[in-house]
Amino acid sequence: HIYENKIVWYDDRDSNSGTDIYMYDITTGKETKIGGTMGNDHSPRIHGDRIIWNVYNDKTRDYDLYLYEISTGRQNQITKGQNMEVMADIYGDKIVWVTQYEDRTNEFPVYLYDINTKTQSRITSHSSTNFFPKINGNRVVWMDYRSYSNSNPDIYMYDITTGKETQITTNRLSQGTPAIHDNKIVWEDNRNGNYDIYMATLSDAATGKCIPVSESSTSGQGTLVLAITDDIVEGIRELWVTLSNVEVHKDNQWVSFAPEQKTFELLSLADAAAIIGSKQLAPGKYTQIRFQVVNANLILEDGTAASVKIPSGEIKLVQEFTVEEGKTTYLYIDFKPESVLKAGSQYILQPVIKLRTKDEFKGDLCENKNKCNDRNPCTTDSCSESFCSYEVLPDGTGCGNKKICMSGNCVPEKNCKGGKCNVPDNWDPCAKINFNTTGYKISPPSPGYLYNFVFADLDGDGDKDLAAGGLDKKLLDEAIKIWRESGYSSDALNVSANVVRVYFNDGKGNFAYSGQYIGVPYIYPDVGDIDGDGDKDIVTGSTSWFKNAYNIYFNDGKGFFTPSSQRVGGYSNYQPKLADLDKDGDLDLYFASSISHLLTTGRIFLNDGKGYFTEKSDTGLTAGNTYGAALFDSDKDGDTDLVEFGYIRDLTSGYYLNLTEKIYKNDGTGKFTLTQTIIDTAFAGGIASADVDNDGDIDFVAANGVFKNDGNGFFNRVSPEYGGSTYFESPFGDADKDGDVDITAGHSIGANDGTGSFYGYCNWLEIGLYSIDAKFADVDGDGDLDAATTSNDYVYNYTTGYYKITGSSLYIFPNLINKR
Repeated sequence: HIYENKIVWYDDRDSNSGTDIYMYDITTGKETKIGGTMGNDHSPRIHGDRIIWNVYNDKTRDYDLYLYEISTGRQNQITKGQNMEVMADIYGDKIVWVTQYEDRTNEFPVYLYDINTKTQSRITSHSSTNFFPKINGNRVVWMDYRSYSNSNPDIYMYDITTGKETQITTNRLSQGTPAIHDNKIVWEDNRNGNYDIYMATLSDAATGKCIPVSESSTSGQGTLVLAITDDIVEGIRELWVTLSNVEVHKDNQWVSFAPEQKTFELLSLADAAAIIGSKQLAPGKYTQIRFQVVNANLILEDGTAASVKIPSGEIKLVQEFTVEEGKTTYLYIDFKPESVLKAGSQYILQPVIKLRTKDEFKGDLCENKNKCNDRNPCTTDSCSESFCSYEVLPDGTGCGNKKICMSGNCVPEKNCKGGKCNVPDNWDPCAKINFNTTGYKISPPSPGYLYNFVFADLDGDGDKDLAAGGLDKKLLDEAIKIWRESGYSSDALNVSANVVRVYFNDGKGNFAYSGQYIGVPYIYPDVGDIDGDGDKDIVTGSTSWFKNAYNIYFNDGKGFFTPSSQRVGGYSNYQPKLADLDKDGDLDLYFASSISHLLTTGRIFLNDGKGYFTEKSDTGLTAGNTYGAALFDSDKDGDTDLVEFGYIRDLTSGYYLNLTEKIYKNDGTGKFTLTQTIIDTAFAGGIASADVDNDGDIDFVAANGVFKNDGNGFFNRVSPEYGGSTYFESPFGDADKDGDVDITAGHSIGANDGTGSFYGYCNWLEIGLYSIDAKFADVDGDGDLDAATTSNDYVYNYTTGYYKITGSSLYIFPNLINKR
C-alpha cells in the first residue's frame, strides 16, 4: 500500500520469523521494519503518520489489528480477543474492519474505530456478510450481502457524521471490492458478464437520485446501454417480468449482449428506466434486438396475485440503430399498457414495445429502479429485485386456498410452514433426524491420512465399498519414484505421497482394506463405468505438479484395478467428475484445474466409449483457477451443464481472491457458455447438487450457502446460514426419509423443511478437529442413509493451547431412523 512518499508491505525474507511489515521512504531511500513481534504480520495499510496491519495469533487462532505511529515509533494493539478482525483500512484517526464469524456466529459486521477516543462502533446492523470496507474522509463503503435474493453483493456507504446508510448499487449481478476518494466511488461490476469498473458520484448517492454509471470504451469500440421502461396499467399494482438472452443483430449474425436473467417490476418504471445491460460493441449499423421473456406475474390493485401466460417467449424488435466508436448509445425498451391482456380470469402478456432513443426518452435513467417503495410490499432489509408475493396452492395439496410465500425473505402465514399446511406452531424439522453421533472410524496406517472419498459397489456384491484418497504410511516409509513432465524420473525422493486406497464392505458397514493403493501420486477419486463393461472404474485427480502418472483404473468386476495405458490430464487436475457431456451415452471426464502462478481453465476429456479419452479444445470455459465443480442439467434441456468454483490466488499474500461460482450451459456437445457469475465469500472446495425445494429442477450448495434454481438455470443464494463447511463438498440425502433432501456439512446434519430451507444443527457429530469431506450412503444395508466424513485426528496441548495433527480418519455415523 502507498501513501504519498511511503510504501508498506509484508515480507517473508526472514524465514525463521514468518512475515513482517516493512516501510520504504521514497524520498530518503530508507527501509524500516515495523512490528514483527509475532511473525505472522500481513495486510498493512498506511495513511498520514499511521500504519495498521493484521497479526495472526497461533494460540487463539484469530486475527488482531495493530497500529504504528511513524513519527514516534509507538506500536499499539487495537483489537484483542477471540474474533478475527480483517480487511482493515485507515483514514486519519479512523479505522474500519470486518469481524469474521463474530462471537463464533456467521456474522461478518463492519466496525469503525476512533483512534483518539479508543472506542469502536458497529456500522452494519444486519446479520449477513460484508467485505472490503474502505474509508475516505467521513464516509465508509463496503461490499454487502444482505440482499441474498439477488445472490450477489451490492455496494453500501455509511456517513460517519450523520449516521446515514446509503445503498449505492442494486443491480442483480455482482458488485464488489469498492474504493472511495473525495466524491467518487468505484467498484468491480459483473452486470455485463465480465468484470468492468463502474463509478458513482457521492452527490447523486447522498440525495437519493438515480446513480449515473460510466464505462470507458476501448479503442475501436463503442458502448450500447439498453434500458427498460413502462407506463401505468389500469387495475394492476405490480407487473414483474424476467428477461434473458438479449442479443443484437449486425452483419447477418447475432451478437450476445446480456445473456443473464434479470427481473424488473415494470410499473415502478413509469417516467424512469432500469438498465438491462451495457456492453462495448463493434461500431456500425445494427438492425435488430431480440430477447426472451421467461417469466411474468402480477399483483392486482386489491393485492391478489395472478399468474401471467406468455404465448411466445421470444421478442424480436426490428429497428436500425448505430453504435459509434468512442461514444455511448442509449436505447429504451418501452412496454406499452396494451401489453397486458385479460381473457376471462386469465392474464396474457403479449408485449407491445416501442424502442426509444435517448432523445425520445424524458425520464430518469436509473442504475436500478427496483428498490423498496410504496408499491413494493417488502421491508427495506428484505427487498431488492425480488419481491414478496404469494401464490395459491392448487387443489389436492391439502392446503385449499392457503397461501405460501414465494420469496425466501418473506414470512409464511401461520400454520403454513415450510410449504406444509396445517402444521402446528411447535413443528420441529429436526424431529426425525437420529444418528449415532459418536459413530466409528476407519484409520489408515499411522501416520496416514484419509481426505476425500467416494462410496460405490466396487466388487459387485451389492453393498457400498470405499475408495479414499490420502497419504499412505507404506509409501511414506519408502523412497518414492515419481513422474515428472519430461517422463519417468529415476531419482528416489523421500517425500510424502498421495494415494487412493480401496476398502471392501462386508454389507454391515465394516470395511476391510483390500491391500490396493492406486493412483500414486494422485487422490480425489471418482467412480463410474468408464469402459462400458458394467462395473465401477476409478479416475483420480492430481494434487500438484505430477503430470505423467497413471490416473485411470479399470475394474476387473471384483474390485481389483488395473491402470489404463493412457495418462489423462496433467498438472494440478483437481477433483475429476464423470458425466456424459456430449450425449453419446458414455462417461466423459471433467477436471478442475489449479496452478497458483497461472490462470488455467477447467479441462474436458471426451470418452470413446471404451475408456480412451481425448481432450476437447473448444470447451468455452473461461480462464481462472478452479477447484470444486458440479455437473447436472441446470436448464432442463437434456444435457449436462456445469457449476464451477473459481478463484485467483495472490502469490504474495497467499489469499484467495475473486471467489466465484460460474454457471455454464452445455450446447450438447461438451461446449459451454458462461451464463451467470456469482461472487462468493468463502472457498468452495466442492459443490453438491440436488432438488432441494422439490420444484423439479436441480439446485446446488457451495461453501457459502444453498443456491436455488429458478427452473431456467439461473441461481439465487437463499440459505447463507447453512452452506458447505467441509473442504470438499457437503452432499445431500434424505436422512429422515420424509421425501426431501437433507444436508451434511461433516460436523452436523441439516434438516430440510421441504422448501430448501435447512435447519441445523440437528445432530452434532463427534468428528476430529474439522471436517474435510462428507458423504451420505447406506453403508450398513439397513435401508437408510448413514453419514460419513473425513476429519483430522489431533492431540490438544492444554499448556500451549496448540493442536497437533496426528493424522486423519474416516468417521462413519449410522442412521438410527430404521432402528427405532
